This record gives sequence, structure tokens and C-alpha cells, in this order.
Amino acid sequence: MPCVIGLTGSIATGKSSASNVFRSCSVPVVDADEIAKAVLGKGTLGLFLVRLNFGREILKEDGSLDRDKLGEMIFADPRKRSKLNMCTHPLIILEMIRQLFVAVFVKMEPIVVLDTPLLYETKLLVRFCTTTLVIACSEEHQLDRLISRNGLSEEQARSRIASQMPISEKKRSAANVIDNDGTLEDLKNNVEGLISRLMPSSYSKTMFRGLVVTLYCLPLVALYRSLK
Repeated sequence: MPCVIGLTGSIATGKSSASNVFRSCSVPVVDADEIAKAVLGKGTLGLFLVRLNFGREILKEDGSLDRDKLGEMIFADPRKRSKLNMCTHPLIILEMIRQLFVAVFVKMEPIVVLDTPLLYETKLLVRFCTTTLVIACSEEHQLDRLISRNGLSEEQARSRIASQMPISEKKRSAANVIDNDGTLEDLKNNVEGLISRLMPSSYSKTMFRGLVVTLYCLPLVALYRSLK
């Protein structure tokens, strides 16, 4: 059977860097952040729903989403954050499941990564995973990275970290944890080691492909018999 890895972390812990390592190892990644951007693209249903709930002030002059302004609104108010999630999560999850289905049953990839920051919060996607991986780091490193990367004040950075599920709680729920307090090379080695450990055997790959081909053929066999 293919291995579906549920990848998550917290803001500025290095989840995106780990996701890039998976891609460099030719492991397909179903990326919730990328899908979320597409879902809220100009002229989409997602953007229409967000505008209905948050008003035109979250739009730029060209009609596209002002992500910075929306971010300020939701990080400061849990109720608005929940409202945004209700608008976008069904659309994001549906697209993630579609991409996962294509990777597993059409392309028959041996390992697929579901990269989502809300893996444990939404609870639905974790049911599609055969294992989970949390990328974690110390609070000090997380704070430094977030301030440096996003140009935030310490107060703003702490507020954004506090708005998410504690990384300690995610670590307790995870099957695999990589502590990302070292270098990028350390992270790369740890991810590559995990890929080697989770890669299905050649026998398992062959058996799964045979099963999928059989399932594909069943409707054709039924149609052939009905025409006889």
C-alpha cells in the first residue's frame, strides 16, 4: 500500500522547508497553502464567500485578495478566524482529497505527502494518512524565524504563534517528529532518512498496482458480460 504522510507543524518551524525536501526527493506533495491561495484567487467562489463575510476592505483595487489585511484581521480575532475557516476549508479539503486520489490511484505513487498546517485541527484529513510527521523547533528559534521572515514585532509574532495549536500538542499526536533546531542540511538528512524508512517494498508496490488495475478492469468485464 502507498504511504500517505500527513505533514504539519506550526508557523516558522520549518514545515515548508521539509516539504521542499520531499519534492527534491521526487515525492509528490499535496500542499494546502498552495491550494488555499488558488481557492482565494481572483474570481473564485472562495474569494466571493470571504468578501461576503469580511467586506470589500479585504480586497485590493484590482479585486484580488489583500492577504496582509485579512491576516491582520483573523490573527487578532478567533471568531473571524473561525469564520474564514468555514468559508475556505471545505473547498481546500475537497481539492486536497482530489489531488491525493490522483496521486495514489492514477499515478500510483509509493509515497504522497499531505502538507497542511491544520492537520490535527480539522481532523478529517488525518483519516486519509497512514502516518504523520510534525516539524518542530524550540520557541526561541520559532520566534526568531518569524520576526526575521515576516518583519513582525515580537508582540505580533507571539500573537501569531499563540493563535495556533501548541506545537507540543501536535508532537504528542504525531507518529514521527523532526526537531528542526539545526541546519537545513540536518533537516534534509532527517527527511531523507524518513523517506527511506517509510518507502513501501517492491512487493507491496506490485501488489497495490495489481489491485488497482483489477479494480479498473471490473467495470469493463461487467460491461462485456452484459453485451454477450
